[in-house]
Amino acid sequence: MSTASPSAAATTQPQTATGPAITAPTLYELRPAAQMRSVGWFMRRAALGLFALTIFVTGGAWLLHASIEPDVSIAQQIDKP
Repeated sequence: MSTASPSAAATTQPQTATGPAITAPTLYELRPAAQMRSVGWFMRRAALGLFALTIFVTGGAWLLHASIEPDVSIAQQIDKP
């Protein structure tokens, strides 16, 4: 009768006729350890995000303004003295 627990049997590597099977490392094993981010990193990332947001909003407003054609009747009234 075997005294090994079922969880211990599940964690052992499979055996082949010539020895233990070679398995590829998992993605979790290949991933580097997490690093702490500094306050400066967060500030630079926030500044870059705000800059991009400003560019997108300004560009969108400019394109919207450029696409609006003035009313011809109002434009003619302004030009007449």
